[in-house]
Amino acid sequence: MVAEIVEFFMAPFYRVNIEQVVAETIDEHDDDIVELNLSQLEAGKTSEGNDIKPFYKPGTVKARKKEGLQTDHVDFKRKGGFYAGTFAKRTTGGTEISSTDPKAPFLIKRSGEGIFGLTVANRGELENRMRPTLQDKFKQALL
Repeated sequence: MVAEIVEFFMAPFYRVNIEQVVAETIDEHDDDIVELNLSQLEAGKTSEGNDIKPFYKPGTVKARKKEGLQTDHVDFKRKGGFYAGTFAKRTTGGTEISSTDPKAPFLIKRSGEGIFGLTVANRGELENRMRPTLQDKFKQALL
């Protein structure tokens, strides 16, 4: 009798496609992922929380100073194309963060894949932002 009651109450949960609910939630938060990644880059940090390396060359520092840009850390923010082209999209292996800017392959080669991705702190922030959406989608799936 107890098993039948448990089965009765659990049946709606078994029907929920959790992977689909999570995937839809991630899709709705692509802009948050990009925003958090760009905030790291603006601070000169990789997804591991390390400083972006290598540092600007003297000629770049001089040009950035002339343009009124900060020079104390690498941020890839000079003309704006790299930031404007940054995107996040769900793939079969997870979520890809990249940029359509033609300089992106060079910057990845120069500074590493870690320029794309979120720090532990920003993953926590993303989780906080996504939680209400995920809860709503899960509730809708149960109904």
